[in-house]
Amino acid sequence: MKKLTCLLPVLLIVFALFPQEGTHTAAIIIKFKNGVSFDKQKIIFDKLEEFQPLSRKSVFTEFEATIGILTEKFPDEKIDKIINKLKKFDEVVYANPLLTNESGHCGGALGKFFVKLKSENDFEVMKKFAAETNTRILHEYKYLQNVYVLFADKNSKGNAKEMATYFRNSELFRYATPNMLHTLSVTSVNDPLFDRQWALLNEGTSIQDNGTPDADMDVDSAWTITTGSPFIKVAVLDSGVDTLHEDLVDNLLPGFDAFDTTKGYPYLTFQEDGHGTCCAGIIAAAGNNNIGSVGVAYNCKIIPVRIFFYIDILGPVMPYSTTQAGADGLNWAAYDAKADVMSNSWGLPDDQIAQFGFDTAFGNDALIQAYLTGRSGKGVPMLFSAGNDPDPFTIWPSSRPQTIAVAATSMCDELKSSSDCSPENWGSNHGKDLDISGPGVRITTSDMTGTNGFSSNDYNFAFNGTSAACPNVAGVMALILSVDSNYKVGTARKILESSCEKVGGYAYDSVKTHGTWSMELGYGRVNAYNAVQLAQLMIGVDESEVKSLEFSVFPNPNEGKFELRIANYELQLKKAELKIFTLLGEPVYHQHISMSANQLIDLSSHPKGVYFAVLQTEKGVISKKIVLQ
Repeated sequence: MKKLTCLLPVLLIVFALFPQEGTHTAAIIIKFKNGVSFDKQKIIFDKLEEFQPLSRKSVFTEFEATIGILTEKFPDEKIDKIINKLKKFDEVVYANPLLTNESGHCGGALGKFFVKLKSENDFEVMKKFAAETNTRILHEYKYLQNVYVLFADKNSKGNAKEMATYFRNSELFRYATPNMLHTLSVTSVNDPLFDRQWALLNEGTSIQDNGTPDADMDVDSAWTITTGSPFIKVAVLDSGVDTLHEDLVDNLLPGFDAFDTTKGYPYLTFQEDGHGTCCAGIIAAAGNNNIGSVGVAYNCKIIPVRIFFYIDILGPVMPYSTTQAGADGLNWAAYDAKADVMSNSWGLPDDQIAQFGFDTAFGNDALIQAYLTGRSGKGVPMLFSAGNDPDPFTIWPSSRPQTIAVAATSMCDELKSSSDCSPENWGSNHGKDLDISGPGVRITTSDMTGTNGFSSNDYNFAFNGTSAACPNVAGVMALILSVDSNYKVGTARKILESSCEKVGGYAYDSVKTHGTWSMELGYGRVNAYNAVQLAQLMIGVDESEVKSLEFSVFPNPNEGKFELRIANYELQLKKAELKIFTLLGEPVYHQHISMSANQLIDLSSHPKGVYFAVLQTEKGVISKKIVLQ
């Protein structure tokens, strides 16, 4: 048994809660006991002159909390007194500050926090910590091993955020993360609207905002190979999906609601509630049905997963979620719905994480597990928006190695910026953690039916942001897995990223795992046709299975003459067969080679471009990308 050191004397220092620079307390998150009516809550608020009159829109069953709006910006000492006043009411379970910044984003702790044990033997240590701090152990978290849900109320030694800090600072646990209430950054055939869909086929017409012809994903060509398999399921983690939309209904599967009210259907309060419906339409709006728009993978299925909704409680309309809602939605999609792909047009910028003191350990744990064990052990490809600011870095969790970060391109094959060819004045995040880019400007897609959503009809002709780019790329990933659903996440990701087009005139002068890379567009702009062709070529090739076999191409890129360098002479392989293909799958080289020495290869008579070398031995099959320039 580990020795448990009492740290309670330090609590007054650790738990002094002061807003970070650039933030202030705008409201108080209050949980009332079950059964306390709105009228009773209103009576309590009427006794506190520091609060605005309570309205019904401030009571959220989704969070099991009421948001009390303060009348002015009070100093920290006054906030402490207000919270202490609230705690004196028998009806109040807890009262925690809700911080906001200049842009209207906010964050504050609810009652729960999550603790991950270093081993199952540490449960008794956690029990003693809970007793010492007067917090309650509610239950084990369903999806993550050795993770427990605890609760801090007004009688605990601090609120949930403070308690998580206390548990974490003890260094006796893997992590401790509070359940935060917070805003998100949402990064917003014969079908009659197909002519508008430049991302699928860009002809540079006026209805497509006069873009550059062929600055598209070549989706029309990809459809000659696959339009998507009905057995491939794409989870859209967002504000919900209009399950009655005429262009979506045939491709929808049962959904999930992290707030347990609508099973994936959005609220109808604000036009922004149509966000998830727009994302779903980009991926899999039905095709060849003489209705509306068409999705990239229009025969695949959509799983609606609602993890946030819009509120104007502090002024501007903002998407609100919680730490647990995001993790629950992701885990449900991976393990209950068994999603093949996840599309996530949301995230948290680093400045908000710092300002509001978010701890991402719990969310990161869920991402890692889905990446490693989802899809029955093959791993789930998870696409995330890079962000809608022109910052040279991507937002969380697109910055995580388990995710695919997607930036936005214009209809002229540029990184979206305020100075590009489009009429839209915003910019896409990019930078060192960026993976790939996709069309994200004035995308035509489905919208909520009727006057709900962004437009007054059932379709949105100008859905913008990395919110649009992410589902475009997710649709291409769905096409890849439609070619072969057995691809592991690493192989599917390699196909997606190594088949991109190097557009925009940027310097693709860095070499990463899947080829040359630029700070602006990552591996480049996604190309669906290249991707599905390569997916066909790679059937049976899963390099993750061949851990002891390796070769390299030097130099790469090259002018046609290069050396094949064998890294594992000691394997003493008897057979080795080298094949080199174009992106179209046409063979240009086939030779049985010796594995006891490096090999000189001459492709100088072949056109410049991208080729793939496939080496097959009795140990397995691996491939490398070759660039002739």
